Amino acid sequence: MGNITGAQNRYSGVVQPQETVEVNADPERTVKDVLVETGDMVEVGTPLFNYDTEDLNLELEQAKLELENQDIEINNYKSQIVELEKERTAAAEANKFEYTTQIQTIQTQIKKAEFEKSSKQLEMDKIRKKVENSQVLSKASGIVKSINNGQSSEQEAASAFMTILST
Repeated sequence: MGNITGAQNRYSGVVQPQETVEVNADPERTVKDVLVETGDMVEVGTPLFNYDTEDLNLELEQAKLELENQDIEINNYKSQIVELEKERTAAAEANKFEYTTQIQTIQTQIKKAEFEKSSKQLEMDKIRKKVENSQVLSKASGIVKSINNGQSSEQEAASAFMTILST
């Protein structure tokens, strides 16, 4: 490396991205909109695609109705208990045990309905989270290398839904 005029340093090699980020779609959900195209530059937090939430919204509405039905059922059980307690106080001593047994059976049914109500509430919370997280955001800055829309070869079908080359 002398001082020869007009000489330049030359290097050979391959330029590679710092990192290749694969974005996978949830196989249980349907992709509604792809918001980027191959070759687009994305930043961290850029929306990449949206899931279809129509079915989830229907499930959420159905769960709300079931929750309301559980409330109605519990209130009916409570009013039955009030009636049975009134009848028990007016009943003969020999029949009071039967009323007590009926009241305890209904109290057990109330506990069961309350448990079903709490599990339905948890199910609704999961559905709400899925609806709220229906948009997938980029976790890396870079260039969209490929988008697999499910209309390609078997080899690509086994790979990620979207690939981003980090810059």
